Amino acid sequence: MAEIRRKLVIVGDGACGKTCLLIVFSKGTFPEVYVPTVFENYVADVEVDGKHVELALWDTAGQEDYDRLRPLSYPDSHVILICFAVDSPDSLDNVQEKWISEVLHFCQGLPIILVGCKKDLRYDSKTIEELRKTSQKPVSPEEGEEVRKKIGAYKYLECSAKTNEGVREVFEHATRAALLSRSRSSGKKHNIVIAVILTCQGDYDCFYASVFENRDPRLKALPLGVKQKNILATCNYVARKQGVKKLMLITEAKRLCPNLVIIEGEDLTPFRDTSKKLFGFMRGYSWNRKAERLGFDEVFMDVTDIINYNMFCLNRASLSESFFHLSKKDPEKGFLCDLTKVAGCVYGKTPGTGDLNNSAYIRLLLASHLAFHLRMKLEEDFGFTASVGISTNKLLSKLVGSVNKPRNQTTLMSFDDAVVTEFMDAHSVRKVPGIGFKTSRALEEKYLATPLGPDDADRETSPLKVYDVRTHEQTSPDALEKLLGGPGSERGVGERVWGLLHGVDDTEVKDASDVPSQISIEDTYKGLESMSQIEGELRKISASLIRRMRTDLLTDDNSDDSIEPGSQRWIAHPKALRLSIRQWPSSDAPQGTSWHSHPDFQRISRSQPVPNFVFNTKETPDSLAERLTTEILLPTMKKFFPAGHKWNLQLMNVCVANLAASGSEAGPGVGRDISVMFRKQDDVLRQWKIDTTIVEDDGGDGGDGVNDAQRQSISDHEVEEMEVAEFDDDDGGSWEGDEVTVRCPLCGHSIPPFALAAHARFHDFED
Repeated sequence: MAEIRRKLVIVGDGACGKTCLLIVFSKGTFPEVYVPTVFENYVADVEVDGKHVELALWDTAGQEDYDRLRPLSYPDSHVILICFAVDSPDSLDNVQEKWISEVLHFCQGLPIILVGCKKDLRYDSKTIEELRKTSQKPVSPEEGEEVRKKIGAYKYLECSAKTNEGVREVFEHATRAALLSRSRSSGKKHNIVIAVILTCQGDYDCFYASVFENRDPRLKALPLGVKQKNILATCNYVARKQGVKKLMLITEAKRLCPNLVIIEGEDLTPFRDTSKKLFGFMRGYSWNRKAERLGFDEVFMDVTDIINYNMFCLNRASLSESFFHLSKKDPEKGFLCDLTKVAGCVYGKTPGTGDLNNSAYIRLLLASHLAFHLRMKLEEDFGFTASVGISTNKLLSKLVGSVNKPRNQTTLMSFDDAVVTEFMDAHSVRKVPGIGFKTSRALEEKYLATPLGPDDADRETSPLKVYDVRTHEQTSPDALEKLLGGPGSERGVGERVWGLLHGVDDTEVKDASDVPSQISIEDTYKGLESMSQIEGELRKISASLIRRMRTDLLTDDNSDDSIEPGSQRWIAHPKALRLSIRQWPSSDAPQGTSWHSHPDFQRISRSQPVPNFVFNTKETPDSLAERLTTEILLPTMKKFFPAGHKWNLQLMNVCVANLAASGSEAGPGVGRDISVMFRKQDDVLRQWKIDTTIVEDDGGDGGDGVNDAQRQSISDHEVEEMEVAEFDDDDGGSWEGDEVTVRCPLCGHSIPPFALAAHARFHDFED
């Protein structure tokens, strides 16, 4: 019984040969009588590349009468066959005019195979004669291949159900394509990241070194390294040309390059500040706020909406003098570009200017020019260079951005599945984003003929290539699930890794946020062996963390309602405080064991709520760090190991996480700023208060007992005291605190302040 199940849906014009193709493949007989299909399902077992697959075949109706029913067949599909008849050029035209748009709408991201049916009629004399009457001729293989390129299909194949020629090949290729795809459930929204998103992934070239070069341009011509302790954290390209590599010991780097300029890089503040400034610049170009920063030196941007708008505005008659719009509202905001060619480098073959019907190519073409514009502005305005990758998801854009570095960009022609497969096959599995150290080790142990030694296990790259895993006879999503799954593992890890190996990545670019996901301070040591040493270092780390929190999470309160001029407010409050440590491995490690894989050399963590006192801005960071260390971190540290444990710490990390944006009147947050709300209460409610002006009585002796001195406007303060009543609970119970209410001037009911406006509208409706 097949362990792998896949679903195939076949579409195309009525009478083009779809049903005959399915029946011949699944039943082995050719139906001599044509019967129009509404819906029909078949099942066939297919073996490809050593994998047994149960293929569900879904036939559909091509007539327009069933256009509203046909989409019911698409959910949970893995591959789509779009068919046309070789003896009907009109059916091939409909592939471009009708079928591809429908398939892309309902089945974004799925592989498509274009199939020319009735191949045996290409040289049939009667067919040729009938077509000649309308100045037509049978479709040639070249014409079919040309349409395949235009619609971005995975493969173009021809067959004849009547002679059985090419039938099995169609379904074998379809099965292979189905194994590449990931199921789309009926209720799931199609992920725009996979199908049409254009992700510009920028990596600021040698970012850490560039920060210092930007301050002192003389350093650009010198071999420069940034030091952290006794390790070279990074180096510029001048140093790399002389054999220096990042993460190299300082002594080794100086041996290779005696004139290497070393700059201390322990303080990350300048890198962090520069990164925020550059990210703010990149985010300013985003329309949908989907700009995601990864570390200090990488940015992902989802520019789909910008590209789609420029597709709409594109003048195909003057591509060489095109105008790229950077705003929907301002038609003059943008730049000129030459769309007769891709900006920068290209991986894969471009269709060329003669093929403007390939919308996938046009999108990548436009994105390449946007990326080039951003790179030039980054260099002109800030003095930083960048390497950029342009593709259809985060995985591919990140990898292709590293192909041509530095100060360059590369566009991957990812609409061609063959190009994506070739591109991914050349990469080491350890270089694939989303495949971590543990997963890569499991793959290496399974698929490498020669096991890796302890030294090889810690290398940055691996001899195991994506091609080796992808083409192995024992590789399938289910096989990867058995290998990588288990207790505590990610659900569906096999299918996810299978997708990554084929360049499939459905993770979205996250919305830009002013609030980081977490803030942490970390340091490494030769070995902290006493509690006094640990306590001293914890104070330093805690003070740095609090300073960092104030830098990233405090903002000036410039509103008119601020309590004090120049006051600040927290834009977010972390909820969790996490302490992580790592010990040096013991000296009794088994021989041949890598220190990275030693069981002692593992990071362990403990978490607790963030104490409120860390948000006190009137205290100095050092005094707060003293209290945080004494009251929270040291007691937590002692819980890691039993009393009498011999300490030998290699790493400590203090982190605040689970940041919740604070309430604000000006931006997104959790609720509203209640202090501002109460300060605005008088202004908001003033229009609903009683008119307190005393009107004089013109006639009569019947005075009201109020003399002239008392006949004056009562102050707002006095009226407020008159109107406000304390809530008195007869039962003696109450909510938290005394509830304040306002007396309605029309009906006399006590109304909470926040509901007074709605209550007034109620009286308006009565009128």
